[in-house]
Amino acid sequence: SFWASVIQEQLKKIDKKNRCIVSPDHGGRERASAVAQQLGASFAFVRKIRLAHDNAVGYELVGDVAGTVAIVVDDIIDTGRTAASAGELLKANGAAAVYGCFTHAVFSDAAYEQIQKGCFERIFVTDTLGGTLKHNDRVHCVSINEYVCQQSREWLRK
Repeated sequence: SFWASVIQEQLKKIDKKNRCIVSPDHGGRERASAVAQQLGASFAFVRKIRLAHDNAVGYELVGDVAGTVAIVVDDIIDTGRTAASAGELLKANGAAAVYGCFTHAVFSDAAYEQIQKGCFERIFVTDTLGGTLKHNDRVHCVSINEYVCQQSREWLRK
């Protein structure tokens, strides 16, 4: 998958046995679990409660992240609240470091501020929504087009 490839390339210095792929909510469990299986990594997920339509808080971690590099994989990052809450819960449960991989980077409201003050070492997002993303020391955009082109070339070689 795309995120398995990005994790292997961008986080190759992290011991494969020390990675834990995390879904920040119940709805993304299958997606994150599939990435974990592809990477041979452990898997965990966050149970959250929704305080308002745009505000959810993680309250329980299912799985063990103690001493691991936790990598949150999700389809969208909008306000950054769910991601930040998951990251805080992961650190509170002993994760050595927290990274994020989000396919669609909306970044509404104060999302950049949420990320900057949060516990993520780095967040990877794609360029699926177009527009201009603010790159900084924590947000890195990965081109989905490059991945699709690479996959097409590999398919054509077969």
